[in-house]
Amino acid sequence: MSNSSFAIRSSMASLIAANMVPLVGVWAMGWSAASVIFLFVAETAVVGVFTWLRMAFSRGSVLERLFSVGFFTVHYGVFMLCQGLFALMFFMPEGGLSESEMQDITLGVGAFALSHGWSFLVHFLFGPEREHADAMQEMGRPYGRIVIQHVAVLGAGWSLGIDDMAMVGATIIVLGKTGLDLGTHLWFHGERSRSSDGATGQA
Repeated sequence: MSNSSFAIRSSMASLIAANMVPLVGVWAMGWSAASVIFLFVAETAVVGVFTWLRMAFSRGSVLERLFSVGFFTVHYGVFMLCQGLFALMFFMPEGGLSESEMQDITLGVGAFALSHGWSFLVHFLFGPEREHADAMQEMGRPYGRIVIQHVAVLGAGWSLGIDDMAMVGATIIVLGKTGLDLGTHLWFHGERSRSSDGATGQA
């Protein structure tokens, strides 16, 4: 098995495993709608952190990287603020999140951080993508994925708030999000892998 094949398969496995955490939580651990919704909101922050790292370690001048990181931090921060306020206004339980819900979210965030972290390591930091990474391109990379996050937040808020649909709704939302995550993951890293192989072949 080639290094690129191992990277793709192992990162896909970690992505699937992380996405199954909220599904198992709802089915087997009694997770509330708020736990799932705010977990998806928190994953937006995880995606932002690793995008920030990709830009910081990309090729290009220090000035270009500093500008990209600074602009992304402000722009993405505003997006996160809007998403967070939306979740707080429409989905925050009366009295706030319980200690149990905070523990659920922490568990889920840990799983997503491990998944995104593993992908960052095998594809970028110790993989071929860093050699051809451009800070400006990396800055726009997460926004397609974040659309998925926002749809997942809306879907989870609607379906998990209906008692008779909680289990079915959670299954549909999580499986749908997982499928879209896998699609964007394969498209992005597969494209980068082909680009890297092509550049290597021309060298």
